[in-house]
Amino acid sequence: MNRQDAVRVVDRIFAKRAFVTFIAILLAALHAALAITATIEKSPTFDEPTHLTAGYSYWLKNDYRLDPENGNWPARWAALPLLLSRPSFPENAAWKQGDVGRVSERFLYGSGNNSDRVVLLGRSMMAVVGAGLCLLIFFCSNRLFGTIGGLISELLAVFDPNLLAHSALVTVDVA
Repeated sequence: MNRQDAVRVVDRIFAKRAFVTFIAILLAALHAALAITATIEKSPTFDEPTHLTAGYSYWLKNDYRLDPENGNWPARWAALPLLLSRPSFPENAAWKQGDVGRVSERFLYGSGNNSDRVVLLGRSMMAVVGAGLCLLIFFCSNRLFGTIGGLISELLAVFDPNLLAHSALVTVDVA
């Protein structure tokens, strides 16, 4: 094998690898889109307002009195786009007492914020985490079982009902 043949082989390998990676990214994006569209018209679950409000308060106040038991990374991640839209945050007696239920209710429904938009922004960030998990499954499985094994594993994850159901919820279940 001469140098030109070796270059052609390497070029084919990189072209194949780039194509497979592109397919894996497309599948992950499909997962995120399916997760978001499944929840777009649904009301928040019981604990989504809690996590979203707590995450926003962590960014705004650097105060962890709301919902400290679940760790703050998922809540902060979900609330990240709220830093750009800047919804108003209630500071009242419930905030001083650390009553996360009342603060969350006031934040989403009693402060003039568009609650549907606030929840959708948080859910979108969690869908990114779900898509990232699908990519992680692909890369790990690809390393263990090869390209076909990686793509099959990711395909199963992308359409898994349990993963789809939790990927776009502002909870700590996927994160």
